[in-house]
Amino acid sequence: MAEESHLDEMRAAIRGDFERLAERRGDQKLLRTIIENFKGGPVGLGTISASIHEERDSIEEIIEPYLIQIGLLVRTPRGRKVTPKAIKHFKDKLSDPRPAPGNLELFDSQ
Repeated sequence: MAEESHLDEMRAAIRGDFERLAERRGDQKLLRTIIENFKGGPVGLGTISASIHEERDSIEEIIEPYLIQIGLLVRTPRGRKVTPKAIKHFKDKLSDPRPAPGNLELFDSQ
């Protein structure tokens, strides 16, 4: 059963069905927070944790690896950043899609 669930997730990722994946895994809140509150990042783990009311360990061990695996989040020396793929997915749903200075590269590949 777990193997079948994993296959469904991978098929959804290939199709670009990130909304379904994010809702199912509860990761949408993390992505939306980074995009809407921190203009795509970079943002530190402690700040993310406080913003979404989630334990740092839960983010690092459960949420983050999955988002990195499907290409929606990256770790940088300065913090976590969403990828252009995540920006594209949420673009129409954002309250203020303009990037912060220094984060223009997130929007250049669209």
